[in-house]
Amino acid sequence: MYALVAHHCIEELLIEGFEQLESPTQIEHMRKLSDLGVVNTFTVLVNKHYRKNTTVAYYANLMNMTYQKLSEICFNVLGKSAKDVISDIVIKEAIRYIRNTNLSISQISYELGFTDESNFRRFFKKHTGKTALTFRQR
Repeated sequence: MYALVAHHCIEELLIEGFEQLESPTQIEHMRKLSDLGVVNTFTVLVNKHYRKNTTVAYYANLMNMTYQKLSEICFNVLGKSAKDVISDIVIKEAIRYIRNTNLSISQISYELGFTDESNFRRFFKKHTGKTALTFRQR
């Protein structure tokens, strides 16, 4: 439980820092970041907004670039697509909830932004190879 609280505190600090980047000058500077900087900015945005939106186009739009460019940069830096980065973040968060809370799988699915528990169950099994319930029981 302490790990979940610490994670949320650190996440909130990162999000607050990013929210300060609102002026046109700062946004223009963000465009000039190195590929690693773009990936770091992308992951901060995903951690902030994944409950509401999991499309690459949404994050690319926030960063003033095309989704193709964002995916290309993610692949060059991480060896995986932007969509895979989003999925990894959601899965890590799901695992954190399963391990560190007593919430039901249904509650976790809604907490993570899934509108249908069955979609969450399929998503979890696709990315971990196990059902969420089996994962919790281990």
